Amino acid sequence: MKNRTTNIRLLLLAVIAIAGMSIFSACGSTQELVSTWPSQNITIDGKINDWAGSLVAYPDDNYSIGFKNDNNNVYVCFTTSSRQLIGRIIASGLNVSFESATDASKNYTLKFPLVSQRSLLEIMTAFGAEGLAKESIGTLYQDLLNRQIQFSIIQKEVENTVPIKNTEGIEVKMNIDKDLLIYELKVPLANTKYSFPVGALPGEIVKVIINSDETASAMKLGQDLEGQTANVGGKGSNSNRGVTGKGSRGGVGANGGDIGGFGGNIQHKDKFEIEVKLKLTTK
Repeated sequence: MKNRTTNIRLLLLAVIAIAGMSIFSACGSTQELVSTWPSQNITIDGKINDWAGSLVAYPDDNYSIGFKNDNNNVYVCFTTSSRQLIGRIIASGLNVSFESATDASKNYTLKFPLVSQRSLLEIMTAFGAEGLAKESIGTLYQDLLNRQIQFSIIQKEVENTVPIKNTEGIEVKMNIDKDLLIYELKVPLANTKYSFPVGALPGEIVKVIINSDETASAMKLGQDLEGQTANVGGKGSNSNRGVTGKGSRGGVGANGGDIGGFGGNIQHKDKFEIEVKLKLTTK
């Protein structure tokens, strides 16, 4: 039983460590994009069906983004197949911020998913070490996403937790489909009576910032787990050990038998961020 628990925790550390690896820096000049008017109703289901021909691809950075709007809502789609970035998003969340050009009081950031340490441990325990060896990391991530019941909205330094099923006109969904992460979001525009409208109308401009939290959050989670799994890499060992989950690229270096709290060889200085000056279209 002790060995099984140790293996589960080692695999958990490996999954989270992927989020702490250096991936790429998408920071740069602001992109100027124009949203499109949807030709049919958009279903926020974490599927790419409604976005055919509407996504702008950035192959060098391994992601695509798309925006649509109608008279009442703006719709966002973000996809990536980068395993490192997917790991970071699962562990730390994806932030989508809206900054109005005319009404700063409406600015806010929506964060999703909100995966807790407890949820990670629960799902690892449910799979078991042998089960994890047979499953892909994508399957593990999807199971975590299926457990999500809320998201966060940060506005004026106040964080509000909102249920996935809500009466605020906001819909968000994230899925993993064949190693592709698909994120969809629908938020109301300024002409609605909801609590968190985007401060813009069709024909106006809104800044949209999409980023992942600094890896400190993922590292903190790893360090918390390290406190529970000290020296699990093998007592008295001076060799470097690697822990890999099926479907991941590379492992976690552990010197002297210690996990090391994602220090050492793990690089975490890069930041993922996309900044878009979005012109909302009119019909």
